[in-house]
Amino acid sequence: MDAEGIRQNLIRRFEIIQRLEGDFELQAIALARASKDCAWRFNTFAWTYDPRAPAKGLPAYLPFDLFPRQEELVGWLDARVDNAEEGLVEKSRDVGWTWLAGGYALHKWLFRPGFKTTFGSRKEVYVDRIGDPDSIFGKIRLLLDRLPAWQVPPGFSRSEHDNHMRLINPANGNAITGEAGDNMGRGGRSSLYFVDE
Repeated sequence: MDAEGIRQNLIRRFEIIQRLEGDFELQAIALARASKDCAWRFNTFAWTYDPRAPAKGLPAYLPFDLFPRQEELVGWLDARVDNAEEGLVEKSRDVGWTWLAGGYALHKWLFRPGFKTTFGSRKEVYVDRIGDPDSIFGKIRLLLDRLPAWQVPPGFSRSEHDNHMRLINPANGNAITGEAGDNMGRGGRSSLYFVDE
């Protein structure tokens, strides 16, 4: 997307956020839609981070608007989860797969009670290193931190519910956890398990 497209997208998003701010009825409607339509939630409320963007005259935090293939991937992930099937995604650099996987996990964490997502990688620092936006949990935290306050689960406390390789939703008990190295796959059961290699 070019700079003008990003500018128009920023305006659209800020107008939506402004319209929803303080209107509890509209917020409830937006939450209901977001819970049923993961792609819409991405295209309306999700942000990504690229530290290279300011060198191009763009903000470092950019709207996470899914391109058509990513929208297909969200539907494909839903089908895998709903049918308890395995799947493989071959990824290349800079196509946003880890951001998409983190945003998808966050969507389930917010809206699907009883859901647990686990991320595994060969090294622990790839899964979680506090303050490192290159780690999987770093990306998930950035996505969570940029949600409007009214979308954050009631009772969520960073110090209590966000720990190393573990993010708990106090409203519904959902979890996003991490595993690494030889311990991958040896933890408890998960609704969805991503191996990011």
